[in-house]
Amino acid sequence: MTITQMLTALGYRLNDPNSVRFVAAERYVALNDTIDHLTRTLPLGLLSELETPASVSTGLGSNSRYSELSKTTPTPNILRFISGLYRNSISSAIYPCDSLNIQDEWKTENNLVYKDYRSPVSIELKTSVRFYPSLPSGYVIDYVYIPEPTRITSGVETVLATDLHPLIVECAEAILKGASFEMDNIINKFLRKS
Repeated sequence: MTITQMLTALGYRLNDPNSVRFVAAERYVALNDTIDHLTRTLPLGLLSELETPASVSTGLGSNSRYSELSKTTPTPNILRFISGLYRNSISSAIYPCDSLNIQDEWKTENNLVYKDYRSPVSIELKTSVRFYPSLPSGYVIDYVYIPEPTRITSGVETVLATDLHPLIVECAEAILKGASFEMDNIINKFLRKS
């Protein structure tokens, strides 16, 4: 669906095809909020077309235990971190970076896990991604992430797969009807069908 088709479908679902109760600006807000929510919560397998590779060797905040990548460093910004690896830029040695949950951060802070750059770990925090241990000199971190979605407007289409468009419209309808609490039920129903 194009954005115009989504707006039209949303109008019919709301019994408001002439935009009397909900003007186009309100519909755009609901669609954008839905896209943000879906991009944050859907399983990564449904978002594979959004995966963006990047590399960084400088610009990392560091202390003696970890290197830190701000989520606003790459353009577009990091919404969800997927995976990373340390790469020796001199010898091309590659060390996959295991991801830990935030709950496991205390293990790395107390040096209970992974003291060696040859077995690095990453932890996604709210505003950054931490890589343990600190990035050695001459190393690069290659990583893959889901970027923050571009806000849709007239003439700017969504980057989410077309099979997700009916889900976007249905969730946006729930938002406009004041039933945003129903979004998780709508998403779970969609996932069961998939």
